[in-house]
Amino acid sequence: VIYPPVSFVSGGERKDTLILSVGRFFGQSFGHSKKQLELVRAFRALVARGLPGWDLHLVGSCQQQHGEYLAKVRAEARGLPVHFHIDASGRELRELYRRASIYWHATGLGESERRHPERLEHFGISTVEAMGAGAVPIVVGTGGQAEIVQHDVNGYHFRSLEDLAARTHLLANDPALRQRLADAARQRAGAFSTERFVARVRA
Repeated sequence: VIYPPVSFVSGGERKDTLILSVGRFFGQSFGHSKKQLELVRAFRALVARGLPGWDLHLVGSCQQQHGEYLAKVRAEARGLPVHFHIDASGRELRELYRRASIYWHATGLGESERRHPERLEHFGISTVEAMGAGAVPIVVGTGGQAEIVQHDVNGYHFRSLEDLAARTHLLANDPALRQRLADAARQRAGAFSTERFVARVRA
């Protein structure tokens, strides 16, 4: 297997208390949904539990036919420090990668790997981009994400929203752990670099 090449942005020296998730907005009936609705619900639980100063940023495109799903996610986020970046520019996305401390990816959450493998994340380029910028990934440990992120080495896997909230709460309150995993995430992302891709193809 030769993984797709990923280009990176350098992470900022000082990260913000920012959780980032990148993916198109569409519901489960249209394929491998990025599950933004579930992410907002997990974030609401975190805020209720006590997560002062942290924001959630959701980046992604949204076709007109999926406007109802986006509206539902916005309604769920009402009253929370959740920011939407619809059809963000490349410059805006790169800046968010630089600032983000934690990266969430929930595609495949609650889906059967045997019955609906197409609903899992196929690879996860945005996850690798975030790791390359020094954001610690917390992802559903199925599909391509299970190969990219090594649990408790350079990020975490989760199987439920409660697990996602617990892992995030741990990272948010332990800067030393967050830094250690961020450094490991940057190193792991190098395995999917353009240079590595070229070397593998030539070999």
